[in-house]
Amino acid sequence: MKVVLARSFALAMVTGSIMAAGEAPPPALRTRTLVNDRGRRIEGPMNVCAVGPSVRVCWAFSEPPPSAILEAPPVQVSVEGPEHGPVSCLFADLAAPAVLVVPRKAIIRLKPGPQPATLSLYSLGAPDLRKPSHRWQEVAGEVRIPAGRWLASVSVAGLAPRLALVNGRPGSTHELVRPLGPGWSAVLLVSDREGKPVGGSLGVVDAEAAPETGRSPRAERFTDGVGILNGLGMATARMTITSPGFLPETPGAMAAAPGTFTVKSVTLRRGGRLELTVTRDAEPARGARCLLLEPPLHPERNLRLRTIAEGTCDSDGRFVRDGLAPRRYILRVFPMRDGPSFDDSINIADETTLSHALDLVPVSVDGRVTRAEKALEGFSIRASRVFPGESPDEGADVVASSDESGRYEMNLWSEGSYWFVVTTPSGQSAAQKREWIPRSGKRVDFELLGVALAGRVLDGNSVPVQDAVVALRDQTGFHRLARTDGEGTFTFLFDKQGQVSLFADKEGYRRSPTLDVQIPDHGSIDPIEIRLLKDPSLRGRLERVPGVPAPGVSVASVDPLTGAAAQGAVTSADGTFELRATGSVTRVFMTGPGCALAARDVPLPPESAEGAVQEPVVLSCATGTAGLVLQLRNPAGAPMAGEPVRLRLGGRVVPDDVLARHQQWLGLGAATDSAGRIDALGLESGAVEVYLARGSSPQTIGAGLPNGLLLRQELPPGSLFEATITVEPTGTRITP
Repeated sequence: MKVVLARSFALAMVTGSIMAAGEAPPPALRTRTLVNDRGRRIEGPMNVCAVGPSVRVCWAFSEPPPSAILEAPPVQVSVEGPEHGPVSCLFADLAAPAVLVVPRKAIIRLKPGPQPATLSLYSLGAPDLRKPSHRWQEVAGEVRIPAGRWLASVSVAGLAPRLALVNGRPGSTHELVRPLGPGWSAVLLVSDREGKPVGGSLGVVDAEAAPETGRSPRAERFTDGVGILNGLGMATARMTITSPGFLPETPGAMAAAPGTFTVKSVTLRRGGRLELTVTRDAEPARGARCLLLEPPLHPERNLRLRTIAEGTCDSDGRFVRDGLAPRRYILRVFPMRDGPSFDDSINIADETTLSHALDLVPVSVDGRVTRAEKALEGFSIRASRVFPGESPDEGADVVASSDESGRYEMNLWSEGSYWFVVTTPSGQSAAQKREWIPRSGKRVDFELLGVALAGRVLDGNSVPVQDAVVALRDQTGFHRLARTDGEGTFTFLFDKQGQVSLFADKEGYRRSPTLDVQIPDHGSIDPIEIRLLKDPSLRGRLERVPGVPAPGVSVASVDPLTGAAAQGAVTSADGTFELRATGSVTRVFMTGPGCALAARDVPLPPESAEGAVQEPVVLSCATGTAGLVLQLRNPAGAPMAGEPVRLRLGGRVVPDDVLARHQQWLGLGAATDSAGRIDALGLESGAVEVYLARGSSPQTIGAGLPNGLLLRQELPPGSLFEATITVEPTGTRITP
């Protein structure tokens, strides 16, 4: 028998061989003998498929196949038998050599169980591990699988799938364990920047559990870039990945629907290297103390920076550190054991070495502090190095004090831009200026006006309010604070005339209206009076379960009408909190360890509106959690990256800052990533609506308008809903 192809090309299968047949086959087309991976000729049933541009023809035979005619030459030929293959090759490749190797299949053995099991094989090189390459239903006993390296999944309804790596060498046998309990499973694919798989250790903790529960993290080892976690019973999981020679990595929280598994890819970084050489007056600065500081993501005034690395220079003045996360740092050097520091800004890149040299020479600064031409003694002068886009850091301050003649002196270690702040002996800021200090040094004088602004802060009953904060801002943007004493008094000094604005505030009170005051260059200012009215407050206690407090949870009161957050707080060790009330009903959002993102509407007792002390209201964390995984695509199918979303849970609009805080503690973003994906995990089960931020607002969502609506879904407890959504350029949904 023969198989006739167009143009008289033919293929035939006779007792284990593929060979030319028909009319005058071309010289390049040869007989191909089928052999297994041991080089032995295969004598058994076989399936052969020929696939062309417009046709697919397959034969299953144990003897020579029947005739068949193809309309076009096949593009690909595949060969597989019950115990061999599959193997595929291009039709053009049949010209050489004369032997086609069809390796033996591997064997997977699965012990029988009370429920039917499904075996799925996933190719680790596939772009999507959600689509199995092979699947067998109701497996019992042995299954023969194609040779190769596979991710195997044994699944049983209602149980967490049992995952395993199978290195299916030809003829090998592997025993797999059936699922053991409920939950979900996870696969971590870990590689370096070049895509090469790496090995290491994996620590797993419950992302929604409270830190003080004392649960030991689940530790796993992984090799060849694949980490497997079977039977995770937690709603969401956080992981810390460590590998020799790489920086530790903590990716965002993971979750999967019960009975399924999820996949996360993680790229590890090796970090950069700093080689610092410090000289002092051209000599090695042996013993100089060096600190590497991490600036905050959101700089604040007088915020101390976090220390990443520290040490002392060796005899050659060298300070070396490896494994630094790529980013910008502040390099702080103390050339002398006792004395001021020098700050510099450096950038560390991944897998690169930064060689940095500093030659430090003392820079002298002096000046005089006076008020109405009279010397001021005991005033503090503080100098802080300032970099573009950064606020001064109090850890780098150089401080001097004025003597009886009002004079002061200080030594800096570099030229640059500095903030100079003068404070009174009581610690009240009096003047501030920014100066460029050259290497030759500079004189910086401060002349304060003779006028002062004094006042008192009183409550609604004219009782002095102690420890109220009075904030003052002048026309140059100089912002400073004063705190009232036991009599409710405060005082500000000035170094220039002009208009200033100030207000008072204190926890539990409504912020006072802003007052504008004109500061003259001489004379006096009448004392002012600021009224602080006590705010209605909500005192509460948050519990995970009845009788068990929920400490460390973020809570925020929100106006149900406007959706604006009134005040945020963190529950104390016994779960208590106090928030600003927003009327007869206060909406409280909660999120944090052991508590899903949820909201509660709390009626306020009538006496609370008048500022009376009330018994704490007891609130409970959500008992059921759920999650969302969304993929946003544009009409062309491309991922929509960097798109923030908004949520409404149980009919309550989640404020943007509350959602951002919730996502942050889970290590997740509040906007879609580069693949257009956003994970919203740790949500209270129930009705949820998702909106595109640029197509909506809290007001439109609260009013029930469909602007920007992406999804409306009911989330049962423990569920994880996944969807791909196509979005119009206007921000409206096309299809879920």
